Amino acid sequence: MFDVSQLDTFTAVQSLRAMSLVDSRDLPDLATFLLVEGLDSPSLRDLAGLNLEPFDPRDAGALFDLVVGELGYRPILLADAYEWCLIVAAWAVVEGRVGPHDATVWFERLVASAGRPTGPPEAMQLAYGFEDVLDSGWRGHGTPHDDVVEAARGILARFDLMGWRPAATVERLLSPPDRWSTP
Repeated sequence: MFDVSQLDTFTAVQSLRAMSLVDSRDLPDLATFLLVEGLDSPSLRDLAGLNLEPFDPRDAGALFDLVVGELGYRPILLADAYEWCLIVAAWAVVEGRVGPHDATVWFERLVASAGRPTGPPEAMQLAYGFEDVLDSGWRGHGTPHDDVVEAARGILARFDLMGWRPAATVERLLSPPDRWSTP
């Protein structure tokens, strides 16, 4: 299991990128955020200043890969990125930072990016168990919101992280409203 003490800001960005939850066009802004938070490397500065017009996403990805080594990190394993994203997404749902519809779409994207893993069951429920019910009338135990929050709490309980919250810098990274919204 992923060590929750390792959930720092760079690991957050690395995980979101590994799970295809961050578009390459967002990497320059995220690099600027990381610089403001005190991280620094030559490639991180280059990435923060990357000209978006004309933009080649491969340039941003290649620079980000250099940053990983320059900052002394290892490339993140997909399984670790998946667990980290599950945890932080569940936290966002429980904290009320994301609504039921956006939560289910976000979990579906997360599970799909991970190659449709088999668990935990709460993630599968959030990704696929509430399909269309938020739009077509709810037949669950409480409100759609209550059942989505309960499933998110189940994820935190599975990882023994009830009451956990990310570091303040990770929380700031995740706080823009559009970070959780879905198209």
